[in-house]
Amino acid sequence: MRSRRPRRPHRPRRTHGGHIAEGTGTDSGEEAGPKRTKRSPTPKAVSLCGAPANPYGYNYCGRGSRVCDPKPDICAYFDCIGNFDNGKGYMIECADGKVSMSGGRQGSCSQHGGNRRTVYDG
Repeated sequence: MRSRRPRRPHRPRRTHGGHIAEGTGTDSGEEAGPKRTKRSPTPKAVSLCGAPANPYGYNYCGRGSRVCDPKPDICAYFDCIGNFDNGKGYMIECADGKVSMSGGRQGSCSQHGGNRRTVYDG
């Protein structure tokens, strides 16, 4: 009868970069190597054409629709006129930089130097 050679201890498989292949570990409890994670793409900055930074994408670029029903906290981002909530039109910027909800109505921004530009939601 032939005698068998003693078995060699298991050696983990290595990848091309010399790292130990995942799932092959060693008897000493070492980790198999660095795990790779995918990075999320960085969001592309969108121009608001001079509008204040806001989470809704409201802009002066003409991109999107006129804002007729703004978010309740919009005055935290835009400088609203005192009676902003009483407006019955769409959102516009007045010549003095304040915004009003009286766009499309006669006399809108009359106490603020007149109309400057429309606010869009896109």
